[in-house]
Amino acid sequence: MKVSFHIVIPARFDSTRLPGKVLLDIAGQPMMQHVYNKAILSGADSVTIATDSNQVSDIAKGFGANVVMTSCSHSSGTLRIGEAVSKIGLLPTDIVIGLQADEPFIPHTIIGDLAKDLSSNAQHTIASICTQLTSADDLLNPNIVKVVLDKNCNAIYFSRAAIPSKLGGATLSRLHYKHIGIYGYRVNFLQDYIAWGPCALEQAESLEQLRILWHGERIHMNICNAIPGGIDTLQQYEAIKCINTES
Repeated sequence: MKVSFHIVIPARFDSTRLPGKVLLDIAGQPMMQHVYNKAILSGADSVTIATDSNQVSDIAKGFGANVVMTSCSHSSGTLRIGEAVSKIGLLPTDIVIGLQADEPFIPHTIIGDLAKDLSSNAQHTIASICTQLTSADDLLNPNIVKVVLDKNCNAIYFSRAAIPSKLGGATLSRLHYKHIGIYGYRVNFLQDYIAWGPCALEQAESLEQLRILWHGERIHMNICNAIPGGIDTLQQYEAIKCINTES
C-alpha cells in the first residue's frame, strides 16, 4: 500500500562550518540536487526545497524543484521546515520528511521506510534513523552525532561526545550508533516544536532534536545499514566530490 507523505529539504546557504555547501559540485551537480533526486525517487506526494537564499532558490528552480522562501532567522532545519509546511498548506495530520540538503548519499528507500514507520505506528510522533558506529575515530569526532537507544529503539539522548562512555578508551560496542539527520514528523507536531522555543540541552550541544526529548516526546529510531553521513567540513567534501551518489 502506498504511503502518503511530503518532503521538505531545508537548504541554508550560510552554513556555519562550510558556507555554500549545498551548492558545491558533486559529480557535475550541486549537492542539493543529488538530495532532491533521492527525494523524487522515494515516491513522495510532493518535494519542496525551503531556503532563505535567492541564489539557492534560482539554482533549485533551474533543475525543476518547487521552492518556498523562508526566514533567514531560523537556527535549525526543523524550524525552516515548520515555516515551509505552513506556506505549502499541508493538513495537520500529514506526514512530512525533513531531508537535509547535505545528505547526498541517503538511499531513497530509507526515506520511504521512515514515512511507513509513522504511517503504520500511530504512537510514533517523530521518527529518525541511525547506523551502527564502526570507527573509534567517528565515536570521538564531534562532527558526528551519536545517539543512545532504549530497548524499543527510542532515542534516550543525542550528543557530539562519545556516548555511551566506556572506561578504558574508545571501544566500540553494539550500543554505539551514529545519528543520520533525517526526520519524519506530522505537521501538527512541527507547530508544537516551534512554540516550545529553544531549550538548554539543545543550546549546549547545538542539536535541534534535543528540544524534542527535553519536552518529553519520543523519537523512534530506525536502524539501517551503514551509509555515508552528511557533509559538514571541507575535508569531507574533498573526499566525496567525485563520487556518483547513485553508486
